[in-house]
Amino acid sequence: MYCLQQWFGLSDEGLEGAGYDSQAMRGFIGIDLARESVPDATVIEAPSSTKNETKAGDAEMHQTKKGNAWHVGMKAHFAADADSGLVHSVHAAAANESDVAHVHELLHGQEEVVFADAGYTGAHKRDEIVEAVESGEICADIDWHVAQRRSAIRKMSEGPAKNTRRALERNKAQVPARVEHPSRVLKSLVHHR
Repeated sequence: MYCLQQWFGLSDEGLEGAGYDSQAMRGFIGIDLARESVPDATVIEAPSSTKNETKAGDAEMHQTKKGNAWHVGMKAHFAADADSGLVHSVHAAAANESDVAHVHELLHGQEEVVFADAGYTGAHKRDEIVEAVESGEICADIDWHVAQRRSAIRKMSEGPAKNTRRALERNKAQVPARVEHPSRVLKSLVHHR
């Protein structure tokens, strides 16, 4: 709801009115989440020259390396419905924190399948996930489809096994690719670059 309010420049009352007046809005607000989620994260860069009164940088901004480039800022973690692409969970953290460290905060609790990129390797073993399963917050038998790291595939010897693994990973990557759109919206349309 907050994102809709920001995207369309609505006041609190305007958002409530739009929800009642628009059939599309009513459908959007009442949509049921599927049992398949896709977590992802994106770095929101802070201006490099921003300083506070003491001439120090913002203490909440941290640096991280992505590829061969360094970035300073925060990270927006989010999870979307695998079918509709609708974002159902958002969490902000320091840019230097790993994606997998926040996956438990992104699950809505009814997931049966989670599709994720290689940054979420080992998510099902993390203490936060194990505790959430034990407490009944999330389903115990989530089917985790996490992409294998490219370096592991590169190390495989050439042949049918490597070709099969590449095809499997290509198919696995098609679902997480659907949630790249919210990153684009956040960075380009809402201007959080």
